[in-house]
Amino acid sequence: MANEIQLQNALVDSGHRFKKECTLMPKAVLEDTFKYVRLISGLQGKETTPTIKSGAQMIPYRPNEKYVTNTSSIVCRTLETKACEQLEEFDPISVYGTCFDQPLSQVDSIDLDIVKTILLEIARSGSSSLVPAIWTGKRKEKGIKGLDNCDGFDTIIQQEKVLGNISIDNGNYRQLGVLNVSNIGDKLRMVWMNLPEVFKTSKDTLYIYAPLRVREMYEDWYATNFGSAQYNTKFEKKTVHGTEGKLVFAECPGMADLKHIIISHKNNMKVGLSLPDAFRVRIPDNPKLVQYFNKCFIGCQIENIEKELFFCASFTEKYEIPYFEIDKEEIDFGDVVEANDKTVEVEFKGYNLTTSATVAVTGTVFSTTLSTISAADGNAGKKIPVKYDPSAVGTHEGKLTILSVTDDIEIEIPLSGTCVEASE
Repeated sequence: MANEIQLQNALVDSGHRFKKECTLMPKAVLEDTFKYVRLISGLQGKETTPTIKSGAQMIPYRPNEKYVTNTSSIVCRTLETKACEQLEEFDPISVYGTCFDQPLSQVDSIDLDIVKTILLEIARSGSSSLVPAIWTGKRKEKGIKGLDNCDGFDTIIQQEKVLGNISIDNGNYRQLGVLNVSNIGDKLRMVWMNLPEVFKTSKDTLYIYAPLRVREMYEDWYATNFGSAQYNTKFEKKTVHGTEGKLVFAECPGMADLKHIIISHKNNMKVGLSLPDAFRVRIPDNPKLVQYFNKCFIGCQIENIEKELFFCASFTEKYEIPYFEIDKEEIDFGDVVEANDKTVEVEFKGYNLTTSATVAVTGTVFSTTLSTISAADGNAGKKIPVKYDPSAVGTHEGKLTILSVTDDIEIEIPLSGTCVEASE
């Protein structure tokens, strides 16, 4: 009991000692993201950035004629940060047991590092929920999830599409359709070729913001098309081929659910973050618990969505690597009485199959009524019945084989069973 009270008091007291580390945790967790977006620090509320847009041109001098144009306008885009909080009441003993294997009763004194580990893990967990919110969050005033804290870049894009500000006609949007290993490189190259020259020749690095699996798909495309090239030494490509290294994949966490591929400069992708002095740790009304509280302000905005500084594309993705999936790795029929039989079904599911699969059974006492599964049936799912029909007492072994030569997939499932005499 003394150790439990000691841990509880140590957590409360350490709230003052580790206040800075816990307060700064959101910024620390987002450090990898801030390598690729512009951090606006200390913003609580709104920051409006005016962008002047003009189509004015210099034309031949007209000595006897006044020719006036009116093409200039100012577009304002506002970055607004919203308050979000972490209020956690927890049983320190349970948290201790989660973090450490050693029972608290065996601890003679509460080590300061143990207390720090508990507090920082709580701070890290809460702050980590902000990472995907930057990309796919949608602000909900009464939300209870990290994604509810702010409108992420994907949400902002969708809102601007509805308003007509991001569109094919405006030149800042394209529908790429299905991306796969066969076409992703060509489609990204097509996007690059159609970007405005002023966009491509900027001195600032152009980043492509996309889920990691899209980059991995691109790496597979690159390996397929350039794997035999003598100059090629690795396939982990951080830049898009054919862009002279100017279009770079942003290695940001939290982008897994992005519905758009985004191309822009770091300075154009703004994230506001403020860490006010609100952190505290205390014992609440329930004396068995400890209460942790932290607060921050966060928000996102794309400063300029004109085609000279911003582009996005919607996409769907399809991994076309064929493979099998089964619900059993082996089948043991157990004991079967002589002159009886037993049938077990194997749930088979194919993915991206292009040809039929053959089904075969070895072992004279085992059989199946299926010999082939068409690609269509396989992709839809199929049940494979396997029958054990022993004619003599003893232990039997066999094998179920599912094979697709064209798709280069083979699965073997061991079969076993024991035939026993009927009891008198």
